[in-house]
Amino acid sequence: MRLGHGQSQLQYLLHKQKVLEDLPHAPMETYRKGTAIFHQVRWHTRADFGDFYDLLYSGGRKQITPESIELLDDLAFSYWFGDDGTIHKDDRPGFNASDTAKLLVSTKLLVDEGHLLAWLRERFGPVGLSERKGGIWVYSFRAEGTQYLGQAINRFLATSFPEKVIRQPRMIQSPRWRSK
Repeated sequence: MRLGHGQSQLQYLLHKQKVLEDLPHAPMETYRKGTAIFHQVRWHTRADFGDFYDLLYSGGRKQITPESIELLDDLAFSYWFGDDGTIHKDDRPGFNASDTAKLLVSTKLLVDEGHLLAWLRERFGPVGLSERKGGIWVYSFRAEGTQYLGQAINRFLATSFPEKVIRQPRMIQSPRWRSK
């Protein structure tokens, strides 16, 4: 398994490394890609991750399957959102500067985008789905879903990473979204 982030998220990577510090891993590597600096940590043993590794890397490549989605709890989803989620401040009139959340998932990784959409809707209420250029599914949370998501994420990440905190929306209103 490999965890990696750019320079701006080095502290977040160090946090995740500390969470997994009891598992054997190689020292952190730093490398450049053009002018950007990246850091990564590798865990070399599949034995520590067992069935979980086999589930995520079936067929030799990383995949997000319906089975792996069903294993997500608040902690696991918080880290996934911390890696692949974004928080947008909407300053348009009528939206009262509330945060809205979006989860970005590569179409190459996701085996069944409908299953993830159903799982998110069951947990967070109305969630929209659209595809951006470049093969990225964008799951957009309405204000009430963003509020619940914020409560889940903030429990785990707020103390160490205030930049990942989702402020609680002041209005239960959100931009239009496209359902699939």
